[in-house]
Amino acid sequence: MLLCGEMHYFRVPRGLWEDRLLKIKRAGLNCLNTYFAWNYHEVEPGVFDFSGEKDVDVYLSKAEELGLKIIARVGPYICSEWDNGGHPDWLLSRGLVPRSLDSSYWPYAERWLRVILPIVVKHQEPNGGVDIVQLENEYFWGDAPLHMKLAELARQVGVTAKLYTNVNRYVRNTVYTDALDLYPSPWDLNSVIWSIKDLLETQGGRPKILEYEGGWFSVIHRPLPTSRGSFPPDWTRILLATALAYGSDVVSFYMFHGGTNFGYWTGRWITTTYDYEASIREWGELSERYYKVKLITPLAEFIDGSETEGESYDNGKLLVIRRKGDLRLKFYINNTETDWIDGDVKVPARGVKVIPSNLSVKGATISETNLSLLTVRDGDVLLYGNAGEEFKIRLKGGLVKSCLGVEYRTEGDSIVLSGKVPGELNGCLIEGKGNVRVLILSELFASRTWIMNDYYVPSNVYLIRDGNYNSLLIEAKEGVNVLYLPFKSSKGRYIPELDLTRIELNVNVEQPNVSITQVTKGSVSIKPILKISDIKPLEELGLFKHGLYIYDTKLNASGLIGFIAHDYAAVINNGRVTANGFIYIKTNANAGDLRIVVESTGHPNDGTIPFFTGLQSPVLINQVGSIKVDSWEYGILDLSSRLKPGIATNYSHTMVINKEIKEYLPKVKWVKSISDLGKPNNAVIYYRGRIHLNEARHVILRISKADQWAAMVIFINGEEVYRGHGDEPFETTVYGGLRSGDVEVVIALLRYGIKEINSTPGNVEIDLWGGIINDYSLSIMELGEARDSVKLPLIISEPSTIKLKFTVNKPSDTNAPLNVELSGRIHALIYLNGILIGRYYPGDSQSMFYLPEPYLSEENELTILATPVESNATVNVTFKPYMVTRIINLTL
Repeated sequence: MLLCGEMHYFRVPRGLWEDRLLKIKRAGLNCLNTYFAWNYHEVEPGVFDFSGEKDVDVYLSKAEELGLKIIARVGPYICSEWDNGGHPDWLLSRGLVPRSLDSSYWPYAERWLRVILPIVVKHQEPNGGVDIVQLENEYFWGDAPLHMKLAELARQVGVTAKLYTNVNRYVRNTVYTDALDLYPSPWDLNSVIWSIKDLLETQGGRPKILEYEGGWFSVIHRPLPTSRGSFPPDWTRILLATALAYGSDVVSFYMFHGGTNFGYWTGRWITTTYDYEASIREWGELSERYYKVKLITPLAEFIDGSETEGESYDNGKLLVIRRKGDLRLKFYINNTETDWIDGDVKVPARGVKVIPSNLSVKGATISETNLSLLTVRDGDVLLYGNAGEEFKIRLKGGLVKSCLGVEYRTEGDSIVLSGKVPGELNGCLIEGKGNVRVLILSELFASRTWIMNDYYVPSNVYLIRDGNYNSLLIEAKEGVNVLYLPFKSSKGRYIPELDLTRIELNVNVEQPNVSITQVTKGSVSIKPILKISDIKPLEELGLFKHGLYIYDTKLNASGLIGFIAHDYAAVINNGRVTANGFIYIKTNANAGDLRIVVESTGHPNDGTIPFFTGLQSPVLINQVGSIKVDSWEYGILDLSSRLKPGIATNYSHTMVINKEIKEYLPKVKWVKSISDLGKPNNAVIYYRGRIHLNEARHVILRISKADQWAAMVIFINGEEVYRGHGDEPFETTVYGGLRSGDVEVVIALLRYGIKEINSTPGNVEIDLWGGIINDYSLSIMELGEARDSVKLPLIISEPSTIKLKFTVNKPSDTNAPLNVELSGRIHALIYLNGILIGRYYPGDSQSMFYLPEPYLSEENELTILATPVESNATVNVTFKPYMVTRIINLTL
């Protein structure tokens, strides 16, 4: 059975791989699930880099050294909120049909797989830890030929591991095992149960979940911690318990440790932080979610080989009984806001209890109890409940030798242990066919019971990294730390009633000291690239480097200007910042120098449509009005027959988007009423509207409230002007060129699982502009010299380089991950000792940025490339720790 945590080497500095992998193991997980990012390794066509931070061989080896199994997800497409979903930028072109067997894509994807798969093969079982290889990712739409070709290639290069897909029901029961990808809203257990049962019915075997909600990502201009709010830790516990209750044998949390989107590797709109509100936070701290997961993971050994004996689900109360030999495990999952009482069993609101019966250990049998089972180790039974909760344990086949904090009495052929769950631990020594400890722990101590290779340690300790019978390596927070050893030790107080040793440590921690030794300011470096008279995306100019690009031009007359950019832009007019924003910017400008600063950020991570960065329109002048398009005709390309449940299909989602929608346009039969389209399940819906322009005008289409999940292709007079998705949370804005007379606008939306066809493609308005600026000088803006001494906070009115020198002092036995916090009305790129660690936007939710320990030294430089968004913008910088713990080598 595989219980996995997802973590990505490309989001975690190499110097922290071992720490994060160890924490995955200490959570009770036995498997690492990881993507491999094609674009991270093939930045230049045909040149592959697996050195340093990209050394996946070392990464996999470290997981294997910790005894972790591995799920290798090699793509070529990975999603992962990663730039282009892992596709290299140099692959982009108007004719690209990604994620297909098209010649624009497949030869390059094949080249990548022939490089990465041999590395994976080296780490396959039985010589290594790779148990599963996943090909492609989240291809919801079939394309069996593509998937069969991927499988054929994998076998050719020596992959013998099991082949998986992640949510492609149309290739179930082929050479692939399909798995679930579940991200329900908190407390929506119905959708989880439905998905598990659907997989069991259509594929059989045990449920497989390759992506189980471990949090969610965050996007710019949405509040942290995630764009979907905060995820309750108890919900994660319910999710894991539900998966095990239904006998899942592959369960993987996405993410278990999210990490950081360094540089410009992230997908469009995604923040620098990829914290994901995961069990292990971005900076390495163990969250409450981590400890909730730890309460359930030890049960995996009892699930493996078990069968479902019974199930009931009523108004949010799920009870599943699993049988393994004589052992029964009752999974009580209370997804309601009130306590669930079933006899002596009390399940708190939004709580879980897993109750054992007929649990036999060394001749003694627990026939019934109302406590949850944590684990059985070395003949000891660890049960737990909420502190103060009354408990009862019925035993057969053993004699009580001694107890601590527990009453016992004889009832017939049984011994009944009873009492109240303590704040720490109590229990009894039972004599069966050997000594058996029955320990009752509070939920707090159960969640922090650390299972070493040799023994277990109940505690309230933050983390026990490693240990043997001679010593323990502990990481503790400030305060009273208590731990119990299942043997007699020279340290602490021996408890003969339980043959345990209790050790209490009063821990003090020392805060790190960050000293800013120097602050300097200077100009930026502007490097000319080329002169242009026809605006094209950066990729079509052969510019694939992400960063800040400058378009310099002249404005002959004052007035309103506008332009479209992907994605963030600022306007500098005669040396003064006058506007900034995303996608479509309009501002008043004076005659003279005009500088547009455009940030080329990440491409969308869905990897289905070529997307381009930089200016998407020339600078427009003299807006003369707007027209709302509110009268539509309709057409359809019905796809319903191509996708049928349970039938493998050659349907290619990306071929439809990138080729067929355009090719089918001349064949569309237009109707006046939506009802004339019928009731398709899957289809391309074409919307046609018309306007008339008496004079030639440059047109900008603005579309709001469109279906953000639908792929969209826009045509003006039959010419394709846009292919992509909606620009949620902003309007989709498209430059339509210079038009006059009758203008036909067609918007095609590709939709699946259609319940209702909307009468409009969204709110569509067309801005009309009288002219454009043709000529530009294109440059790139980078860090410059910073020689002028200044003090914090400081004021800037033009793009500037700000440099801080600082030192970090902390005791060698202290763990204190640091962050830097920015404030100010600026856009900023943040570099730590030359490494781009953060992207800051004015008014954005993320102002704190992680300073990874491997990137720090005794003396450090934090350099900021700052562009103000207002005159006299105030900039301030502060440092502080996320948390502080103390590392203790405890001799036993």
